[in-house]
Amino acid sequence: MLDRRWTLALRTALAVYLAAVLCLTMWPSLEQTAVPSWAEAVVRAAATVGLTLTVAFLEAASNLVMFVPFGVLVLLLWWGARRRSARAGGAGAGAWRLVLPVTGVACAFSAAIELAQLGIPARVSTVQDLVLNTAGGLLGAAVTAAVVTAVGRRPAAPSAADRVQD
Repeated sequence: MLDRRWTLALRTALAVYLAAVLCLTMWPSLEQTAVPSWAEAVVRAAATVGLTLTVAFLEAASNLVMFVPFGVLVLLLWWGARRRSARAGGAGAGAWRLVLPVTGVACAFSAAIELAQLGIPARVSTVQDLVLNTAGGLLGAAVTAAVVTAVGRRPAAPSAADRVQD
């Protein structure tokens, strides 16, 4: 179960993450940042080791990867809140039931970003971004649910009192 310190750490991480995503996605023009030259540098570096990448692929992959932390953090926070309120069974109880709601919230957050970008000069709003962001949220939530469930199935380590008695 998540104690208050972990909950505070997760909430803080989520707030910092959301602020970073909003700064990145609401910036008026990416040409005013180092993002385009960074992407081109990655494409050139990949070519030197024989990988063929494109800036379009990197943009698509970054949209997917950018929302993985969303799925991880939101699922952990909701799972911890449900565990505290329900005092449910094993450590992984209910984590899988949260994957779709977390994915829905990731989709809503991405849709809000894409809608806001319609009013920002030099920003492009696309359905591809919405789909990939949502997929990233789903991936983060699913992997987190799998880990939480696997950890919940592990037998508990013997306590210090148990070791002393042996």
